[in-house]
Amino acid sequence: TFTILSDRDLAGPHGLFGGQPGMKASYILNPDGEARPLTSKSITRLSPGDTVSFQTPGGGGYGPPEERDPDLVAMDVRDGKVSPERARDVYKVVLDPSTRRADASATARLRETGRSPSE
Repeated sequence: TFTILSDRDLAGPHGLFGGQPGMKASYILNPDGEARPLTSKSITRLSPGDTVSFQTPGGGGYGPPEERDPDLVAMDVRDGKVSPERARDVYKVVLDPSTRRADASATARLRETGRSPSE
């Protein structure tokens, strides 16, 4: 038997001072097979071989993401915390594809105009 008594599955934590909200919690039975979402207040009978994915909510952001230091965003990409696409779309940071380092001029252009150099 697997019991979930949790919160934050309807909305994630609030962001502060222009920060975006954190991700909401989710609970999934057998995420790699016939995935079935579970509710935050539930009791589930498990069978041998079942897997439960229990994803806790992330923290809300602090300040506008596009004001984060581009070098720190690039480091988060290299560490696998942020995808290159999210770096561009959310943080407005353009990465050099070969080095995965922030391209300062392209990032400045994207942040000023909202358009990446390839557009």
